[in-house]
Amino acid sequence: MFLHNDEYVVGVDLGTTNTCAAIMTSTTHLPQVVSYPNNLHVFKSCVRYGTQIDVGEAAYNCLINNCPDVVKNSKRIIGRYYDDEIVQRCKAEHQCGVDIEKIDNKPVFSMSNSVTVSPSDVSAEIVKRAIEMTDEYMKKHFNDNMKCVKVAVAFPAHFNNNQRTATLLAVEKAGIPKEKLTMLNEPSAAAFYYCKSNSIDNQTILIYDLGGGTFDLSIIKVKGNDYRVIKYAGDPFLGGADFDSLLAKVIMRKYEESYGVPLINTNDQSLRRLYCVRLNEIAEQTKMLLSCWNNTDVDLSLFQVQSKARGSLDSDSEDEDCINITIEDLNVKGMMKNRHLSKAVASQKFYEFRIKLQAKCNENGIELRVADRWYPSSKTCHCCKNIRKDLKLSDRIFKCACGYIEDRDFNAALNLRDAMTYEVA
Repeated sequence: MFLHNDEYVVGVDLGTTNTCAAIMTSTTHLPQVVSYPNNLHVFKSCVRYGTQIDVGEAAYNCLINNCPDVVKNSKRIIGRYYDDEIVQRCKAEHQCGVDIEKIDNKPVFSMSNSVTVSPSDVSAEIVKRAIEMTDEYMKKHFNDNMKCVKVAVAFPAHFNNNQRTATLLAVEKAGIPKEKLTMLNEPSAAAFYYCKSNSIDNQTILIYDLGGGTFDLSIIKVKGNDYRVIKYAGDPFLGGADFDSLLAKVIMRKYEESYGVPLINTNDQSLRRLYCVRLNEIAEQTKMLLSCWNNTDVDLSLFQVQSKARGSLDSDSEDEDCINITIEDLNVKGMMKNRHLSKAVASQKFYEFRIKLQAKCNENGIELRVADRWYPSSKTCHCCKNIRKDLKLSDRIFKCACGYIEDRDFNAALNLRDAMTYEVA
């Protein structure tokens, strides 16, 4: 395909757990993978529906902090019927972050405001975000006049007609006109890149794709510009996310063997879903560490589990040993230098309060944690973790672009409760 100096094409890999994009211009001999603001080459395939729609890391952070209406793993059920075995498994195991309902024998995601969205709607938001960030990347690394003339979106070779049609619908909903769109299966895309970059022709090659949601194998016959898939097979539940789930089960088993109580010990389904999400996040980080090391310690600080005496996470019992208190290390001396605040600060008797609090904690076996004075508890959104640097002291209601609204002090209290960096007094 001939490209002018101000034109580029983009390819989108719409993944189950992560999504990425790559571009080619008239001056690039091989595709360049787009890098995103977090300096990664992928973003999470998660979408949060609120006062605005968040996609990627912001949505994923909301998910692990139990914010409602965050959808993940939508690709697993796109184009399937509600009664499909895979849909029912995703529903039973809460794999998509929200409840799955049935409309016209098709699965839809149910939001807290009674609104439903289809898997194609979710995928559309992910593709749209990939295209938007690619446009930002091109303007930053090339020039403002660059325009996209072609978009290629890949789908798994094992997708049937319904799944391919639903994926095509998602891409069209993302605002990509048909004349600019090319759809191709993932192994063919991989084979094309491999063969072109290694000058391979007239061969039969094996492509394996170990992704976030599936493990696929394809045998492809390459002859000139013809890439024909001869045979394909795969497992829709043998991807990175499934490895995370298995590793999470190992962590739970080892914890119970060590302490005699379950790591997750509550009958509240909402809490169980939250803690399963958090545990999968811990498992994913552990998996990444094990890619570099033979063994590693598992950080369970997201569960606020510190020792055997603390017991299990959020047990239904009212065991006071599970309580901890977190306070901020206030710069009282600095505040006393402010002539407008000194009198009010002195009247609060912060030092006396901390001494008495420490004594009571020691008396009752409660762990007193002290967060660093620079910890932005007030300015951090408890939902998406975005920091509002423009927040003023006069702003008593915390409002975030993700749609989260809360009393400023209560938002700060939630952040202190969940603080992962602190000293024990």
